[in-house]
Amino acid sequence: MFTNKNKKDEIELDVNEALAIKDRLLLMAKKASSEQERKDLLMASSLVETLLAVFVAWGKSKKTVKKILKKIFGNNSEKQPKDNGDHLQSAGHSNLVASEAEILGNSGTIPSFINDTNVPPAVEPNSNDPKGKGKKKRAGGNGRNSADDYIGANEILLKLEDGFLPGQKCPDCIKHFLYNLEALKTIRLVGHAPVTAFKFIIERSGCVCGAVYAAKVPLDFQDLYNADKYGPSAIASILVYKYLMAVSFGMLSKVQSMHGVPLPASTQANKIKEYALDVFKSVAQVFRYLSANAYLLGFDDTIIRLMEKRLTTKNTETNRGHGTAVLANHFDDQDNVIVLYDFDFNKHAGDVVIDLLKLREKDKDIPLLISDGLNAYDECKKDGIDLNCNTHARRKIVEEDPNQKTFVGQAIVACYQTIYKNDRYCKDNNLSDLDRMKYHYLNSQYSFERIKIIFEILTGKFSPSKDPSILANFKIPSYVKQVEPNDDLATIANYFLIRYTALTRVMFIPGVPLDTNYVERAIKAIIRIRVNSLFFENLESAKYSGEILSVLETTNLNKINVFIYVEFLIANREKVIKNPRNYLPWLYDKDDAYKKLYWEMVAAKNRRPANSPEYPFSEQTHSDKLVGLQENG
Repeated sequence: MFTNKNKKDEIELDVNEALAIKDRLLLMAKKASSEQERKDLLMASSLVETLLAVFVAWGKSKKTVKKILKKIFGNNSEKQPKDNGDHLQSAGHSNLVASEAEILGNSGTIPSFINDTNVPPAVEPNSNDPKGKGKKKRAGGNGRNSADDYIGANEILLKLEDGFLPGQKCPDCIKHFLYNLEALKTIRLVGHAPVTAFKFIIERSGCVCGAVYAAKVPLDFQDLYNADKYGPSAIASILVYKYLMAVSFGMLSKVQSMHGVPLPASTQANKIKEYALDVFKSVAQVFRYLSANAYLLGFDDTIIRLMEKRLTTKNTETNRGHGTAVLANHFDDQDNVIVLYDFDFNKHAGDVVIDLLKLREKDKDIPLLISDGLNAYDECKKDGIDLNCNTHARRKIVEEDPNQKTFVGQAIVACYQTIYKNDRYCKDNNLSDLDRMKYHYLNSQYSFERIKIIFEILTGKFSPSKDPSILANFKIPSYVKQVEPNDDLATIANYFLIRYTALTRVMFIPGVPLDTNYVERAIKAIIRIRVNSLFFENLESAKYSGEILSVLETTNLNKINVFIYVEFLIANREKVIKNPRNYLPWLYDKDDAYKKLYWEMVAAKNRRPANSPEYPFSEQTHSDKLVGLQENG
């Protein structure tokens, strides 16, 4: 009921009367004497329909009038967040943005790319938020999901009975016709085993003559009945739980037993070897080829254990070896990423990268290699441009001065805060790799050089007495002096100074990450397996586990449904093994024309120097055609 409370007399109106008014208005519009009158009557009819929709929404969701009006008309009074520009400096360091004179340094010239007019301008800091506390809040749903988010749910369609269908007369009022409403979707969640089972109970009859008769399987279940006992979806579930979720075979076996669907640990391992091992090996080999020709390789390793002791390169027996993760970027003109896991026990990450680069095309320039800078990787650094992780450099000073109570701790942490805020600005504004490099050169060089000068004073490599103006330019107090060579600060300073070039290449080479945090996240997959499964049975199982994990994690990193992709690989094993290059996670559901164009793009890219000046590649590339094919279906 709707009432008008501004007048003494209340007007009561129900839904049926409102529908009748709408019908009368439409009828009057057809008989209108002028065009303007017809438009006015149609507008009035639409207003009545809107009022009815508000009434229905009120009854269903019990929302307030304010929320309903906001949903219908929008919220025009909402203030847009402003970019406060505090990414360029931190509190107490107002001149951390490099000026032209500071960039020139002793050379007196600026690199040619800095003269490019397309370099994004530096944003002035917001004086109202000097400490940079004004952060954007994450727009989350507080854990709530709509019914449409349950794409894997079994759908049960409940159809309207005869007499309640749209177009038929309403059984209640017997005046108006029913109209179609949006279907109501209700979710009910139930629990079951990771691998479920169907038990076919087939009734039979027999005769003394030997004849036996069995019930026929319904058409809806014939595909399931005629399939293998362990279907592709069952194998996919075992693989995802074992490697992606790091649930050991024994733990999964216990969960299955609790649900009354036995799945012994030994059976899981055997079925993986039988159905999945060869197909995953073939796809992993294509990953290795693409990774070998990538523009950027990030790598790290951690400990893995074998059940049996093995002889190491140091002629000692141990069950502890190396598990390596190598992440490859820019192997095609898209944003695809590959992560390779190698569990070769005796090989650390540097050895794995050396072997991988043997597959690199001869015409390709040397790649970018980013790591945490261990001396063990020195040999592989000869095959590429060495990059180091700034997070490791910053972490050392934070461990030495956790609360930044000293000038050295405060200054270096503040400089890194500025550098990372600059990088966040580049990401938030979707700058290209080339523009990001230019932006860091203009706005991060001062911070890098300030850290360098402080560490050079601490190690005695620079004396302030030779050039007192340096202290004023970089805001370094006069009491900062050289420390003893065996002091922890001297060790930290030498770590940074030795790797200064490798740490600062973000300002001179496009596409260089500031750190190896993304590699550390990939290493967590190895650690999860080690924590839950403790060890691999032997070296062979360790190696094929690395290949399986490579395919699963690569699929996951590229935001492709892992379960659906793995199920496809197992269901089409022979086809994938025969031509694995056409069934990569980002290609398996594309048509032949798309796949052909993709590999033409990769071949053209392999003929183009990876470190060419026109990076990040010519604008007229195959990727434009790929996007066109994808948009056209």
